[in-house]
Amino acid sequence: YGWASPITHFFTNKKHWSLITFTLTNDYYMSTTEISQGMYEMLMGDIWTAGQSTLSGEGALHPVAYLSWHMAADYTNTLTQHYNQMNSASLSNCYSCIDAGTSSASCITLGNPYQCSGFRLPTEVEWEYAARAGTTSTWWTDTGGGNLDFGNIDTCTIGWTLDDGSALGDYAWYCARNIVDASKEIGQNLPNGNDLYDMHGNVLEWCHDGYSTIYPLNATTNYVQVSPGNGRVLRGGSWQDEPQDLRIGNRHSQPPLYRMPTVGLRIVRGN
Repeated sequence: YGWASPITHFFTNKKHWSLITFTLTNDYYMSTTEISQGMYEMLMGDIWTAGQSTLSGEGALHPVAYLSWHMAADYTNTLTQHYNQMNSASLSNCYSCIDAGTSSASCITLGNPYQCSGFRLPTEVEWEYAARAGTTSTWWTDTGGGNLDFGNIDTCTIGWTLDDGSALGDYAWYCARNIVDASKEIGQNLPNGNDLYDMHGNVLEWCHDGYSTIYPLNATTNYVQVSPGNGRVLRGGSWQDEPQDLRIGNRHSQPPLYRMPTVGLRIVRGN
């Protein structure tokens, strides 16, 4: 697990082009990689393949995909229960699920995620803080962060160079890089400043939050969008997407039953 510390967190509300301050008051752990197929199947079996005739990027070290938000939440509960059994611990479940352990799982959140001690999906603020690792640029790089000209950001060209001289491909899986139309094994690109891999691309990652088009206008502490609204938040972009979809601040939303070969998860746990 990578470690993320408390932070006063800044990012841009793309819809209104305004700077909003978010403050996180609790430390948290985040998995250094996306959850792989091997990790997932150790607890859940191969239910992620249910109903899918074609898999993209199959193998124990490839990120697990085809997960609905409910299946992702169910996995975190199962991991919490396994951890408790192995360590004589009493971490709390962060979700309540029916039909648990199946591809038909249906979950709801249990209270404030920041007060839940078990494994869960990251809130949107936690995800973006972890991805930024201190940068205010579009992509994290080891020279402080880089951007790509907006005239090129929606073009699937392999080999883009960011304005800080860094190669985008060193940090991001995008546009089915190397022409192989599938996910890549986890941890193959360079990690960011929090030692987290694949924050740009590979698979989209479900967040805990419901999706809202407008963030609060005032500074907010431990923000989370409680109402699921029309969907749940997805972050990070995928191996299939153009560079614009892999920007740190870019936001996606899909219904919680949405399952695609480009959608997986990363997990967190409170300290």
